Amino acid sequence: MTAMLLPVLVALAMLLPAPSARAAAGEAFEIRQLRCEGAACTTAEGIMPGLTTLEVQGALRDYREQGLRVVVEREGASAPVYERRARASGLSAADLTGEWRGINGTAGVLQIAADGSYRFNGVAARYRIEGEEVIFGGPLAPWNDGRARLRSGVIEFYWKNREGFQNWFTFARVR
Repeated sequence: MTAMLLPVLVALAMLLPAPSARAAAGEAFEIRQLRCEGAACTTAEGIMPGLTTLEVQGALRDYREQGLRVVVEREGASAPVYERRARASGLSAADLTGEWRGINGTAGVLQIAADGSYRFNGVAARYRIEGEEVIFGGPLAPWNDGRARLRSGVIEFYWKNREGFQNWFTFARVR
């Protein structure tokens, strides 16, 4: 089970040029330590150069209501560089309804309706919501078995293929 439902503290110690309270956007860093409490954590290199994702997995059903807390700390800094708490509740059709366009090399237009239907590049199909995942049938089904997540306002399909390479397709809301 993905850890968006887990009370996990993820702390990263990074090696950066000079300690300060906040990092500049796009500032490069190296992950030297990854610590997760109550779950398994790994880093994965994304398909875009320099993009690293954190993958957190576990099953702590007793703490599901508390959500996930991610903290990025810089060695020697007195305050976190980044901190975010993810909600624990599931998605709703209202979170997805609208027009989405492919970004980061993903081509296409995705139109999602509240009634469980969608159109991708004009082809109609159905979707369903299971907790934090949206599962698409039809033309999007081959991407991660149709499983996607809404993360930071972006619909993201993210998985490793049979050869072990990362696949990542993303859509941003237009309206």
